[in-house]
Formats: sequence, structure tokens, C-alpha cells
Amino acid sequence: LCLATLSQRSDARVINVVGGGVASIELVLAMHSALLASGYRNRITLRLLCSAEQLLSELPTAVQTIINQKLHDIGIDVQTALTVESVKSTYVVASNGRQLAHDFCLWVAAKEGPLFLRESGLQLDAGGCIEVNAYLQSLSHPQHFASGDIATIAASRHAKNGVYAVRHAENLYNNLLAQLLPGFGVKRFKPKAFKPQRSFLSLIDLSDGTAIAVKGRWYLHGKSML
Repeated sequence: LCLATLSQRSDARVINVVGGGVASIELVLAMHSALLASGYRNRITLRLLCSAEQLLSELPTAVQTIINQKLHDIGIDVQTALTVESVKSTYVVASNGRQLAHDFCLWVAAKEGPLFLRESGLQLDAGGCIEVNAYLQSLSHPQHFASGDIATIAASRHAKNGVYAVRHAENLYNNLLAQLLPGFGVKRFKPKAFKPQRSFLSLIDLSDGTAIAVKGRWYLHGKSML
């Protein structure tokens, strides 16, 4: 919608994308590709605002180099070490007082829990997500369970992504049955602790017909990854 609106204007426009993770980078690359295909790329500035000192520091150095070079080559304005504290209708305000104007702002920063949880009485982490034990039970209210991005396992604090969210499901199912039907029939349901895997496969779409597959310190970049 924002691309369609901006493309109808004759003057130059700016889109701020707040975030420095894979999702924000994939989004800004996809917008570049869409604008390039429609012929409006030279009229719109795409700016990526990241609070970290460098993009994707958790990924292998070679992958960081590929992505940073890609962003540079296509003219994305990357601003690192810049924390956005507030968003206004026509600009964002950084923690150092700097203001960066925009026509549209897209927020793709860290996952946080919904505001209503702050009034729930449940124990939350700094991001407002429910802190749970390895059995996905609330640390403050064990009768309540949480899984997926809304939950933070206090003992492991693994990354919040679809890989772990999906893997929570089996444990959640088992542990709910253990709570509700502890001695049902011939099978006794026993609580099952969630053990996060050390690494997982990630695919980063560069929106140019190629992608990067990453697992641990290993990576592969090419068309065959799509």
C-alpha cells in the first residue's frame, strides 16, 4: 500500500524501516525489487535504521559481507548504532535526539509482548513476553502455559522464530494432557521439558532470484536455494 501511494507522487519520498534483523532486511530488499520493477526506484529513498553496531552480527562474517555489499550496491541508506525512541507522523526520533524524516515508517524491530500482558499479573521478561520454565509453564502462575514468540524460556532464552515456535507444539500438547489427565487410561502423561536445538537452517531471500542458506557457521548462496 505504501509503495502504491508513493509511486503516484512526482517528488522524491522516503521510507524508514526500523530494525536490523533478517525480516527487516528481506523487507527492504523486497521493496527495492518491487520499486525497480515498477520504474519508481529512483524516486524513493529506502532507509534501514538499526540499533546494533552492525547488521546480523549473529551470522557468519561472510554472510554479513554479502548482505552489506548487496545493500550498498542497490543504494539502501543503512544507519547503524541508531536507536529509535519514538515515531511521529513524518519523522522518527533517535535516542541521540536526531530526527529522520519519512513519508512512511515500517517497524520491524524486536518482538515484544502485547500491552495487555503487562496488566495480567504474569511474570514477564524485559520485552513483555511471558517467562516460562522448560515445561512452558508460567514462572509465576504454573497453571498457565505459553508457547511460541509470546513465551520466553527463562533457562535457555533461545531465539524467537518459527523453528522453535513449531517445536514447542509437541511439548505443549503433552504437558497440557499431563496437567489435565495425569492418570488417564493405560497411559500416564508425564511433563516433558523442551530442549532447544543448538542451530537451525535459515533462508534469507535477497529478492534478486537468489537466497542465502545459513546453519550455524555454514552457508550457501545461490539460485538453487529458492
